[in-house]
Parts: sequence; structure tokens; C-alpha cells
Amino acid sequence: MSKVKHTIRIVLVSMTLLVFMCSALILFSCSAVLHKVELPVLYGALDDVGAYDSDILAPGIMNAIKSHLLTDVEVTINASNNNISKTTVTLLASVYETPEKRGESGKKSTLFNASDQIFYGRALVAMRRKSAFRKWMKDFDIAYWRSDSSFHDTWLRIEETDPFDAATVSSPVLVRGEASWAVTLAYTRALLEAWRLWGGREIERAIVKASDALWQVFDEMKTDQSLRAGAQLPLALDVWEEPWPLPDEDIVTQGTLLSEIDLWALLALSRFEPKWASIASHWINVTRNARLEGELPLMAPAVCATTQYYMALRDGERTLFLREQLIMALHLAEVNITDDAFLSMIRSSLRDYKRLPVGWNMLNNAPLTTEATPSDYALVMCYGRAVGDQQLIEDAKEALLRFRVVSQSSVIFGGFYRVGSTPYTSTLTALDNTSAVLVFR
Repeated sequence: MSKVKHTIRIVLVSMTLLVFMCSALILFSCSAVLHKVELPVLYGALDDVGAYDSDILAPGIMNAIKSHLLTDVEVTINASNNNISKTTVTLLASVYETPEKRGESGKKSTLFNASDQIFYGRALVAMRRKSAFRKWMKDFDIAYWRSDSSFHDTWLRIEETDPFDAATVSSPVLVRGEASWAVTLAYTRALLEAWRLWGGREIERAIVKASDALWQVFDEMKTDQSLRAGAQLPLALDVWEEPWPLPDEDIVTQGTLLSEIDLWALLALSRFEPKWASIASHWINVTRNARLEGELPLMAPAVCATTQYYMALRDGERTLFLREQLIMALHLAEVNITDDAFLSMIRSSLRDYKRLPVGWNMLNNAPLTTEATPSDYALVMCYGRAVGDQQLIEDAKEALLRFRVVSQSSVIFGGFYRVGSTPYTSTLTALDNTSAVLVFR
């Protein structure tokens, strides 16, 4: 009888422990849900992954990306104990050009832009490919994170060593571009979109790491970089302390490119660390007040961070580029701020001409004759979603689909193309195709 009692006692104790452990697990799970950071509303985000593509376009684009742009790249890792090791990561080449003749091989770029990788990561989130995104996140961080500056590099490029130099061995060398806070902020945006969908400690740790690196730059207003600006530099000055340059003269000054300031990302960071709230509010106000004086409802591409003097940048054609204008307008729309005049201009141009210019001449407001790129039209679709303009979405989609490769005999079938370097070739760019996946899903 004592043995039976002993057995019963063991069973009761085991059941009690099991109930306790289950209760603790439930409480822990509930606590985690209750304390999950709630990100701000992202205007234009889709909950239905098939809203604009019922598994027709996006899979074809991803197949073209996988076949012609994804590349295994060997990178060197310098550990904290100064041990150097090598590992292989998967990155997107910036461009693939089709062969001139059938049976020949196409040409893949040896340039790997960080911005292309980030759009690809965001596309994986849009496609709901969680495991693929986690691998991408690790590969990007390994390849582009620069520990000596706390930021990610802007690009990587594979270069061959000089085969005629006897002192060197002819083998590929990986060259790195300059590290930039803007790349890290863009990477943080991808992380935030993933965390918004899936949550998870690993993604949250990556967000906090990036937040810590970015904080000093934004807190101390060190977002400026050297820029070339011209006659319309600061619009806010009433009295010139120095002679102002003539229209044909350029000056080098310090400024922040407003298209690099992701307003929703800054606002989302404030939900993890409240100190970001004032930073987000500052840049929202700066961007919404960047309208240039003139006939067209366009914004200054840059601002001096410390003085808030707006700058109209200059290039050889003195151009205000459509892409920069769309990115700034989209960033505002994602935090529920819409410029009705700019929206009307884009909508009217697409409706009347079925196309958009790549930019405008800042001196006479004339549109350039060059047409916008597929990635630009994808941006217009994103902008239309953010402002809730269904007609703009449809018009932009129609313009974008003109660049889709529909010939099944083409090696880049299903992707979006640009004209190649010869009359017989086409190019598949990472930017166009990752942007297309992102907007269709």
C-alpha cells in the first residue's frame, strides 16, 4: 500500500509541476504580447499580399532576380579578437545585361549596391518569406557592416588584381565604398517592416543596435555631407553676407539629402526609445516645409541640418529629379502628410501623357525629355497607395508594365527591363525589379 501511495504522490507532484510550468509559459507569452512595441501606422502598407498581384507577377520577377542577379560573394570578417576569417554571403548584383546572341552568356555587374540589397530585403518581407529574410538580414550585416565606423558601406565591388604584376596573384579583391549612416537607416527601415509583421528578439536586437549607432548622428545634427549647390541654395536667407554665385557657378557646402531621411522609420524608432520622438518631429517639419519657390510644386532636395537653410542642388543639367521628389513625398505620405499640389501634378501628367519625365530643369521648370525609369513608376504606385489614390495606382501600374519582359524566349522573362548598351541587349537592374516586387506585394 505504501508503494501505491508513493506512486500517487509522485504523479501528483509531477502534475502540479506541469501545471505550474504551463501557467508560467502562458503568463510569459501574454506578458510578451502585452509589452510588444506597437509601431505607428504605416500609410500605404498592405495586409493582403495579393492586393495587386495574385501570384502572377511577383514570382516571375523573383525568378528573374534569382537567376541573373543573386550572387555568392566571399567576404572577409575581422572578429573582435583580430582573427580574420572568410565566409560566403548571397548578394544582388546591380545589373545583368542579356547576351547579344542566343547561346552566349550575359554580363553580370560586379557592383553590389547596399540600396539594392535593402530593397530586396523589404521585398522578402512583402512576400512574407520569413526564413529568407532572416538569412538576408545576416548576410547584409556581415557584408556591409563596418565596425570601425558603426555604419554600413554604400557598396561593394569585386575587382581583379593586375595579372601583369608579378608581385600579386590574379584573384578577385573586394573593394568597399564609404560607410554611411543613411545606409544604416535604410537597413533599419527593412528591419522595422519585418518586426511589424513578425516581431522576434533577433530582429529587435538588430533594430536596437542600429538605433544606438544612428542616435549620435541625429542627436548632434551630423547628418550633413559635402554637396554641390548653386544659385538657389538657401531660400530662407533675407540678407546675403557674401556675394551670391551666378547661375553658372557652383559652390561646395554642407547639407543633408532629405530623400535619405526616412520619416516613418524615425517615428517607429521612437516606439522603442522615446528619445527619437523629438528627432522624428524635427525632420517631419523640415521635410514638409521644403517646398521651393516657383511654378512647380517641387521640394528642395537638401537642407543644412544646423541652420535649416534649404538647398537646390546642381548637376550638369541643373535638374530636380523625379525620384528624389517622389521619395520625399512618399516619406511624408507614410506619416499622413500629403502635398495636394504635387499629387495633382503627378496624377495629371500620368493621365494626360501616360508617362513621367525623369526630372525638371530647375531654371525654367521644363520637363526633361528622358522618361522615368521602372523603379520611378513603382515609387508612384507606392505613393498612390500611401495617399489612397486608386486611379494614380492604376495609371502608374499601366506605365510600369510597359517595361515588363513578356517574351518567353527572353532570358529575363518575367522581369522589368531597361535598354542595354547595344541595340540587341536589355538590362535587368536590381533596383527596378526589387521595387516592382515591393509594390506589387
